[in-house]
Amino acid sequence: EFAAQINQRFQQEQIAINATTLAAEARQGNAVLADLRRMVDDLEATAESSTCISWSQAVEQLLTTDADQFIPTNHQWFDDIFGGLPVGLSVFAGTPGVGKSALGLQLALGAVSAGKRMLWAAGEMRPSDIVRRSMALLSQLPLGVDLPKFVMSRDDGLEAAAKKAAEYFANQAFIETNFNLTAIESAIVQHRPDVCCIDYIQLLRSQEASRVEQLDSIAIDLITMARRHGVAIIAISSMSKNSDGAAIGSISRGSGSIDYAADLYLLGESGDATGDERAVQWQCRKNRRGPLVNLDLIFDGLRQHFRSAMAAAVDESLNFSGLED
Repeated sequence: EFAAQINQRFQQEQIAINATTLAAEARQGNAVLADLRRMVDDLEATAESSTCISWSQAVEQLLTTDADQFIPTNHQWFDDIFGGLPVGLSVFAGTPGVGKSALGLQLALGAVSAGKRMLWAAGEMRPSDIVRRSMALLSQLPLGVDLPKFVMSRDDGLEAAAKKAAEYFANQAFIETNFNLTAIESAIVQHRPDVCCIDYIQLLRSQEASRVEQLDSIAIDLITMARRHGVAIIAISSMSKNSDGAAIGSISRGSGSIDYAADLYLLGESGDATGDERAVQWQCRKNRRGPLVNLDLIFDGLRQHFRSAMAAAVDESLNFSGLED
């Protein structure tokens, strides 16, 4: 009888153990099932958000919309080589004083003279400084005849030039002074520019902890913003004086995302100076949509204006020949 009680007790404990094991396995099975259900939901959500197109649709896009992927700047020395500013991200990099902001403003206002709209995101210069530079550019843009000639070092003709700048650019050019990505994108949505200049990119910040992570995030946000709104974004990038710009990736000091995300990357290097003018070569380090062709330009500091070095040499030769005659 005692042995029977022992055996019965053992069987009861075994049954309890088996029940506990089965319950644990059932819970585990339910968890696996829940995970599988979540995976299916995620796959369905991904399928719903997919933007996959066929190869033939991509060819049709190439044939019907590729011309719209460039914004004309009304500067032959730029448009003939690059087709205009690419809709996407362009980076103009260089040391202070090489003319990065001047080149960005000249091309953007050139686009305005071609009937486009521009937005200047001002992280460094005041709106009045930007307007003053636009006044100096007036006589150098294809805006007509009898334009006031204004130079940066003097206030002669300031009022006339200011009125003309307001007349030509008032409803097509805008300045965003709240220098952060959210405000910039809001201004793009509101004013629908074709060209947006960000001056300059190192002054932007994001929520990431390290500076390298911030630059990575900013690069992704800028290229996404450009494609979402169909705008040509020019990111001005300032480099330190001792940088030789030898390798792509150098402008971001540890992060190559900005450089690699760019559709067009120009690196400016100053050359010989004569009076208020100096030679600047814009080395094309990357051109996603065309050949790598350097721009040899002459920068007029008083008028904040670039022109083709070859055209300048031809003009000088003609003037010299005229004097000789």
